[in-house]
Amino acid sequence: MTNEARPTTDASAARVPVHHTVSKDSIRETIESIAIAFVLAFLFRTFEAEAFVITTGSMAPTLLGQHKDVTCTKCGYQFPVSASDEESHPKEIVGCTCPNCRYSMAFDPAGPDGPVPGTFKGDRIIVSKFPFEIGAPRRWDVAVFKFPLRANTNYIKRIVGLPQETLRIHHGDILTKPEGAVAFEIERKPPSKVEAMLQVVYDHDYEFDEIIQRGWPSRWQPVDAKPGDGSWQPGEPRKSFVADAAAAETWLRYKHFAPTQAAWNELSRGPLSDAQRKVRPRFITDFYAYNTGIEVSKASYEDARKYGQRLYQQRGMFDTFGLHWVGDLALDCEVKTLAGGGELVLELIEGGRSFHCQFDLTSGAATLSAEGLADWHPQAPTSLKATGTHTVRFANVDDKLFLWIDGKLVKFDQPTSYTLEWQPPTDRDREPAAIGARKAHVQVRHLRLLRDIYYIADKARNPPSPGPVSDYDGMPMVDEENLPAFDDSGRKPFPKLRAVDFDLAADQFLMLGDNSPRSSDSRLWPTDHFVERELLVGKAMFIYWPDALDHVPGTNIWFPFFPNFGRMRFIR
Repeated sequence: MTNEARPTTDASAARVPVHHTVSKDSIRETIESIAIAFVLAFLFRTFEAEAFVITTGSMAPTLLGQHKDVTCTKCGYQFPVSASDEESHPKEIVGCTCPNCRYSMAFDPAGPDGPVPGTFKGDRIIVSKFPFEIGAPRRWDVAVFKFPLRANTNYIKRIVGLPQETLRIHHGDILTKPEGAVAFEIERKPPSKVEAMLQVVYDHDYEFDEIIQRGWPSRWQPVDAKPGDGSWQPGEPRKSFVADAAAAETWLRYKHFAPTQAAWNELSRGPLSDAQRKVRPRFITDFYAYNTGIEVSKASYEDARKYGQRLYQQRGMFDTFGLHWVGDLALDCEVKTLAGGGELVLELIEGGRSFHCQFDLTSGAATLSAEGLADWHPQAPTSLKATGTHTVRFANVDDKLFLWIDGKLVKFDQPTSYTLEWQPPTDRDREPAAIGARKAHVQVRHLRLLRDIYYIADKARNPPSPGPVSDYDGMPMVDEENLPAFDDSGRKPFPKLRAVDFDLAADQFLMLGDNSPRSSDSRLWPTDHFVERELLVGKAMFIYWPDALDHVPGTNIWFPFFPNFGRMRFIR
């Protein structure tokens, strides 16, 4: 098993200028300086912090192991793909799938998708030992620990289960029952963790115009729009929409028209027929583009490269579309109010229920509501009013609503968490986000839909179960397009999902990876599903050296190993 995190072996030596005559004092000062530096380095490493390098993708996309940075040749979206096996096995990546437009690339120097991208080492991080020495480890922290089954191996995961509780994974959520309690309650991530763990489902700035011109439906569509009636219309700049105050109420809705590979094959031949244009939106699933790389033996690379596209189609749904429906979503956009007055509404759908954030553009007041909770209306003042431009993020994660304006969390006059019985998806979940305007003159752009991490309720069994990590007992049924059983024409019921429980005693922690389909974490260990307190090394604090750039940002100037400042950040 590949190490999840290992100490770095980087060393830097100070250059000492050479002099023709060296005094005894200068020699003594040099020796003392070197000795002090070694002592400080030893103390820092032993008691405070240590540097590690991430080698695998179990924490992707939060932390990247050895990977390739890919730019989609259709929509231009940039994303990482795992290449963890290239170092330990003589393998090469011959294809992958874009998370934004779902185009499956086949790398070929002579083909339209170009040659295989270069490989980067994993993120280099600083791990602090101090937080665990003076206090108790906290839920959702990212931590390095010694693997219980092989103590000389370092792993890095997120702390999800705490001592003296029973932890349950069900429907992608984490529920806990403290020792002595009767009922399970959902664990809600803090706002900073919610933002850090969101993953892009679709970024409208990267809509691929060519497939729209050939008949594939756009994902963001005005509802019943007519020119001149004040309803949402495409605006300038491109990829924006404008609503005029003349409309009493107008809606712009997201429909999850994620193309299958079969659809891409048809689109490559030319315009779609009338029958082919009648496609149905899909459900959003736990798709990880990071996991979609096809790795083949380098010995057979030339043959595999010739048939990369066919190999990818044969790979199946498990990496292409994900197995599990995800209902915890977030909507990002930039809002420009062109005139005062009116209302703006952001909507998210989960389990057939609507969740709203309504803005009064005169006062700036924001009001939350949830279908099924008639008397629940948290309110808060905001700066979204009159004329101006603001970034807005509205999220429904872990049975709680969140709102950020210009990157700052909005605090409401009452808790924004709610309690509703879980429901499976309905057809409304195929169109899970919308923006409404009521007598408001506004423009929206930079539209993005994101999803929360879906924790898969699987558990090691003896003998090991075949197939992918999933919530299903046995292999899930698929439809004629090789998609999950719940994503067909609607004739099949939503499948029953398994729940798994883990009992934790004193000083025991459950560790889960952010890349739930591809993480060898506590769920899947063959014996004990926990980490003892004494095996915790420290808290992951900072990415100090991610994959470097080969050019000066914003230019075409070649500059090898230019620091990638954009990905240097504190780890949340």
